[in-house]
Amino acid sequence: MMPLCTLEEAEEYSIKVIPHDKLSVLAACHARGIQKDKDDLRIQSLGKAVRVLETDKTDSTILCRVPTVGDIWFALEAVAHLRPRPAQDMVYLDRCSVQR
Repeated sequence: MMPLCTLEEAEEYSIKVIPHDKLSVLAACHARGIQKDKDDLRIQSLGKAVRVLETDKTDSTILCRVPTVGDIWFALEAVAHLRPRPAQDMVYLDRCSVQR
């Protein structure tokens, strides 16, 4: 999965995915100041396609609608593009690390 690097990539109503890596997702959310009280819902969201509802530029968080789970806030780093990374786009990870 190709992680998001900027909030601009999280366009409202676009479809993204929450990666399967529980520890990385929760660590990214906690690092952005998101409270742990809804971590059980974040864990239920792992591997699911989500719809972006809103972004918060003050803390780089994204409100996502997760089917059968609800509306949950995630850190930018805890959300990825739904489509797999194209082979010709292997420089993408370098671009992300430059922008952070």
